Amino acid sequence: MPTVLYKQYKIKKDFCLSEGIDKAFTLQLLLQDANPDIRFLAARSLVTQNPPPDVVATLIKLLATDNEPLRQSIATRLDKLRHPRLIPVYREALNHQSHYVRNYAAECYGLFATAGELPAFVNLLKDAHPAVRCTAIWAIVRISKSGAIPSIINMLGDEDPQVNKYLTLSLDKIIVAL
Repeated sequence: MPTVLYKQYKIKKDFCLSEGIDKAFTLQLLLQDANPDIRFLAARSLVTQNPPPDVVATLIKLLATDNEPLRQSIATRLDKLRHPRLIPVYREALNHQSHYVRNYAAECYGLFATAGELPAFVNLLKDAHPAVRCTAIWAIVRISKSGAIPSIINMLGDEDPQVNKYLTLSLDKIIVAL
């Protein structure tokens, strides 16, 4: 790494790791940095500051990265921020192009959703990615066991074996609970 780039990296890294100053605005800018290490450090620092919903929305979009360790680390830190006040953020993220973002948003939204919000999860049952469909099934069953039966029956025979397995397990869980 050339000396100038290293110095820039070091300054950004030190800033992200510093404590005791209000740095939310600059950290939000660093979330767009070209260096994934700087984006990770900025995200980690922002999460500890109980950020507002618009910043959480930006952090959730970082889950679209192909860097698995970075994605896992961001998700772990975001898990500490799960809160009903973020439902609009989660709802908006259900339409993101990345299945990682959609899946995470469905999981968070499913924790706080009520029966009136079932249609959002029923729509996710048509998602192209199997993990998102499984998370939608989980959320539907969590929100309304009896309301989940028609959706689950309609999905039986899904082209993905994991989804079918999850459907069967969910249906068994519903039958036992009723």
